[in-house]
Amino acid sequence: METNVFEFDRESLEAEKGIIASIFYYFSEISEIIDIDSILLDNFITLPAKRIFNTLKTTKLVNGSYDPIIVLDSLKSSCLNDQELNDCTNYLESLPRNIQYFSILKYLNLLQEQKVKRKLDNLSRRILRTSLNSENFNDQISTWKNTFEKIISQNVGVNYIDSKEAISNFQKQANEAASTSRVNFLKTNYSEIDRRIKALSGGQLVIVASRPGVGKTTFSINLICNNLRNIEKGCGNSKESAIGIFSLEMTNSSLLEKLIAIDSGLALNEVQKKLEGAPLGAVERALIDESQDKISKCNLLFSDESNITLGKITAIIKTWAKIYDLKFVIIDYLQLINVPEERNSNMNQYQKIGIISRTLKILSMELNTCIISLAQLNRKSEERKGSDKVPILSDLRESGSIEQDADIVMFIYEDKKEDEGSFPKTILKIAKNRHGPTGNVEFQFDKSKGLYKLAN
Repeated sequence: METNVFEFDRESLEAEKGIIASIFYYFSEISEIIDIDSILLDNFITLPAKRIFNTLKTTKLVNGSYDPIIVLDSLKSSCLNDQELNDCTNYLESLPRNIQYFSILKYLNLLQEQKVKRKLDNLSRRILRTSLNSENFNDQISTWKNTFEKIISQNVGVNYIDSKEAISNFQKQANEAASTSRVNFLKTNYSEIDRRIKALSGGQLVIVASRPGVGKTTFSINLICNNLRNIEKGCGNSKESAIGIFSLEMTNSSLLEKLIAIDSGLALNEVQKKLEGAPLGAVERALIDESQDKISKCNLLFSDESNITLGKITAIIKTWAKIYDLKFVIIDYLQLINVPEERNSNMNQYQKIGIISRTLKILSMELNTCIISLAQLNRKSEERKGSDKVPILSDLRESGSIEQDADIVMFIYEDKKEDEGSFPKTILKIAKNRHGPTGNVEFQFDKSKGLYKLAN
């Protein structure tokens, strides 16, 4: 018996249309995201959507996309009567053309959840209608239990490989690395850091934390600057390498000023003169222009929305990963990310941070990219005295979940005892390294230029 369409909320019906529209208008694009044959017919709600989905699966593509005339002819053959054909035609005409096809997995998950809720609701109705007695009690309980477990198990994807396939995948990656000059993972290009963490590998969540004003944002921009040559446009690969950065505190222009200063070797206030309309020397102008040209030829992706939500960050990163070979993404900074009101109304800050850090870790693994999230340290380290002022993992604000989810945790702090030369020693402490050693790395941080250099 067909479920009444009016029992479903608007969001579910729009998700259903989103799936059909994505397949109909963007088949080639979504084929890289999901295997169409893996989509189950019973996930769909309305009869027109089910009929159209079945038709699309059996209709031949023309130059990698669907021809509306051919689809309509196929529907005429598969529909049982004129009313059904008319419903399908109206449904097709109502499909949004500007659909966010890269969100098809989100649409599918929503419909999958609705399907499970629907089946559980039907089971509960059957239970309420059943009269129990001493003769049928045990049999009915067993039947309901088995039905319940079957419904729940259908919502859990069985995802595993055996050792043979695991070794095959490992060897395939090794062969690709040996046969191409393409860089799989980027490094920090600071030898003392790379010696410990090897690379900014895909699937890793890296936390870089400090107290305000110490230089964590500037350090992250140095990581970008150190890798500009690896993300140049026109590399000839099917997907060009890219780096993304979310700045929740600073505008794109301010980030670019810092990046140009680091790349050109000029003081930041010299670079800022260009936007201020202040006079610049010929040498300084030439260096700035050279850096601008260099950066413009790179796949460097910016987002400076200050009030951005976790969901929007996730959607943007997935979009970037669809278009580019996304090497790493920087988020500045973790505690500023918003969790939607409907999710956070009854949560404390610790729980919110837990959702954010876990989501970022899962996203890094799903997309096989490195996510570098900057984070704020609490005041505890500043309140301690002597060597006890060195940051520890518990100094991370709402630290429990961040500690657990992060593969690498780095702290940046100033060594006041060494503040004797032109530049104070800045220490980068690798406090956690899931796949290697921890330890300290000493830097000289030229604050006027924003330049981090290893201390000799």
